[in-house]
Amino acid sequence: MKKRFFLLIPAAVIVACVALWAVSSASGTKGHLESRLGLSFPTGTEIVCEDSHGGFHGDGVLTAVVRIPNSQAGESTVESIAKQWTPLPVEEDWMEQFQSVWTDYGKTLGKLPQNTEGFWFYRDRYKERYGEVCAYNPVMQNCTFAMLDAETGLLYVLEVDC
Repeated sequence: MKKRFFLLIPAAVIVACVALWAVSSASGTKGHLESRLGLSFPTGTEIVCEDSHGGFHGDGVLTAVVRIPNSQAGESTVESIAKQWTPLPVEEDWMEQFQSVWTDYGKTLGKLPQNTEGFWFYRDRYKERYGEVCAYNPVMQNCTFAMLDAETGLLYVLEVDC
């Protein structure tokens, strides 16, 4: 009886670990981006990203290109973006900063598109946390920036944590 009980404990631990792994991998980058952007990506969404986050404080930069599928669900996502986000263009001085960081950290993802039709999103997470804009770096300090190129259906995401 005791032998069976001791065999059940490791089995239960393995099952719990597998369940946690399945839940955490399902959320992963897709879940993180959905949470940050307030969106729900449809089935078939493809995400390619580079992420330099790490270390004790978790500082780093996430750059991602999201291909929204050309489907009815994908069109629904684009319509949601169009209702919630600001039409392009992005303010020129802000765009220069986003482009500079993107170039430094998203080297394999290509350049951010210029002069395109679409929408953009900016979230100042520093201000959300501390109640004021960062005096040192008011645009790029703990922010999430996203830009949808409506012509290609590509969503470019830049997340900076300092």
